[in-house]
Amino acid sequence: MFSPEVINLSTVNELVNVDHTITYVVADPLGIGPGTSYDVVITPIDINKTINITENRIHGYFSDSFDNEIQYRTKDDRFLTVDKFSEIDEDIMYGIYLFKADTRRTIVYQFLAEANGQSKIYTITVQNDWTLNRNTLLEYLNEG
Repeated sequence: MFSPEVINLSTVNELVNVDHTITYVVADPLGIGPGTSYDVVITPIDINKTINITENRIHGYFSDSFDNEIQYRTKDDRFLTVDKFSEIDEDIMYGIYLFKADTRRTIVYQFLAEANGQSKIYTITVQNDWTLNRNTLLEYLNEG
């Protein structure tokens, strides 16, 4: 049986650390011993560059989960559109002139756990904390 039994491992904001270990144990049929443990292989169904899978452990933090619309002007008078602040080329940026936040409240990331011929999909829900984007936008505006 997989442990934990709950499917949603946690609900977090971006940049908040997560650390979940998934195990698989088959109970001793006689009920005498601790049971038999099997190696668990975790495969991310949805990828996030700052989440790591190490053996049977999901750890790290979620970043750039949401797609915003950010339009900025370059020093050579071009107008570019990106989805994330991390995609802005700060070397050529003159200033931001439009920001539209992703309106989704959450994104659910899925992870497939497999052991002993069995499988289970676990999830981690990431909440869209608009405060993070607001603060990042203010940093860019104050630099300009």
